[in-house]
Amino acid sequence: MTKIKNYISTALIIPVLMLCLVVSSCSEDGLLPESAEKNYPETFSFMDVGINTLYSIRLRHRLGSILDDDSIQKNNTIDLSINSKTFINDYFPDFNDINLKLNTPVRERVEHKTIKLMYRYAKNKGLAFNYVEFLFSEYTLTPLLIRVHFKQDNLGIREALEKKYGAPSKLNWDKNQPMATALYWEKNHDLMILSTIPDHLGRLTYEINIYFTKRLKDLIETESSPRQTKKGQPSIEKKAF
Repeated sequence: MTKIKNYISTALIIPVLMLCLVVSSCSEDGLLPESAEKNYPETFSFMDVGINTLYSIRLRHRLGSILDDDSIQKNNTIDLSINSKTFINDYFPDFNDINLKLNTPVRERVEHKTIKLMYRYAKNKGLAFNYVEFLFSEYTLTPLLIRVHFKQDNLGIREALEKKYGAPSKLNWDKNQPMATALYWEKNHDLMILSTIPDHLGRLTYEINIYFTKRLKDLIETESSPRQTKKGQPSIEKKAF
């Protein structure tokens, strides 16, 4: 009987391992992407999460050990807008085009099949981050964007980014606020922006936004495919009301 059980276990494990190889990769704990995951050249990363990192329970535990407790949310809207209503359109029109595609039809709540990890208690771990967000595609389990918010400018973050990625380009995005600046880096079409944002009292906050362009375009392409469009249509019963 024991031999039979061992045989059955082996017979089940081998197909799963083979499936992982066929789809290019599994996440560390065996989660399977719904569509084949493509590897792209590495660009930017935060906490060792980069363009080819796969979402997994193990990754979530690792990030939690660094950033403290998280909250998780599925089926999210995606808005690439930062700093002001027109910032992306004014300075990064290609990303504005992506943003429009992610939010069509206009004025409707457009949700995407994604996994969002949010961290608000990093200070409990001695870190100065007020908010950290990782947004993954649920189709490929790869990251679409990363957001990091903090309120202190004495962390050496700018220097660390310049040391790793080189000298940034600089924008003054609000002519009425001399301190409203954005440093940005572009690499293989991906974009990382370090923004300084003054409030009405002149107090400064800081944000890092990383956009993985190819992953965002992959998501749009996947959701625009006839197969996904058909799957996303409401049932006949729901249409009746």
